[in-house]
Amino acid sequence: MKISTKIGDKGESRLFNGRILKKSSLVFEVLGDLDEFNAVIGMCRASALGEESLKILEIVQKDIYRIMAVIGNDMKTPREMIEIDRKDVLLLEQYIEKLEEEIGEIKKFVMPGKNSLSANLHLARTVGRRAERKLVAYHEEMIVALGGVPEFILQYVNRVSDLLFLIACKADG
Repeated sequence: MKISTKIGDKGESRLFNGRILKKSSLVFEVLGDLDEFNAVIGMCRASALGEESLKILEIVQKDIYRIMAVIGNDMKTPREMIEIDRKDVLLLEQYIEKLEEEIGEIKKFVMPGKNSLSANLHLARTVGRRAERKLVAYHEEMIVALGGVPEFILQYVNRVSDLLFLIACKADG
């Protein structure tokens, strides 16, 4: 894959499916926010996390790439990929439930910054929420033209922020 295509010199970029659009198109905002979300999760993984949290965050990063491929392919899962489906959402929900049991009921606002790991996890959570808002806006824009964003992708991105919140709370100790 060639990195420098020079089509960006004219304010355009190419989707994974080859379609060329203006860089100001909402789809590139969505893809950019998802890319940033993935990078911030990677920053969290590079910190001292427990083995189980490292594993789930690596799964999430790979799934975000799958989501980006679908968004960049006009809502179609590329042939060589497995689509995000209910089992992906269930995996997150199971881990969320496990963390909720370990942490117990949270009865107050959580202030980020107790330690650098939890602060970074909260940063990842907020970047994820921004990506989710853009994804929902793109879904609304594309509902007629492309059928919108697949339902399980919307659910998945929503669950990831909940997951990051709980991992951050666990990291607070």
